[in-house]
Amino acid sequence: MALSILLGLLYCGFIIFQLALYNIIMGVVMAVYWWRLRKVASSVIKKFLDDSRKKQYKAYFRRVKEQPCFQKLNIEIQEHDEGKWIEIHLSEAVDDDREEIEDSDDVGG
Repeated sequence: MALSILLGLLYCGFIIFQLALYNIIMGVVMAVYWWRLRKVASSVIKKFLDDSRKKQYKAYFRRVKEQPCFQKLNIEIQEHDEGKWIEIHLSEAVDDDREEIEDSDDVGG
């Protein structure tokens, strides 16, 4: 009689342990799911909020690139789509002129 009661309590404890373990696993699965869902939602929100700013940014650099002073000096401006960096490239002719100036300084000096 005592053995059957002990086995019954052991079985109930084992069931409770399995349910607790299942809840922990499901909690982790749900946390991962919600984390991924948050990433998707934030990227969609970022797309809608930043899209108008990107249009203004690109339009500004289109106007800058079309200025005659940059075209005359063969200066190329490249920008990152999100405005994180700007590169300014000088043409090889500008580099050659700079080398000629440095060479003339060396000869005269």
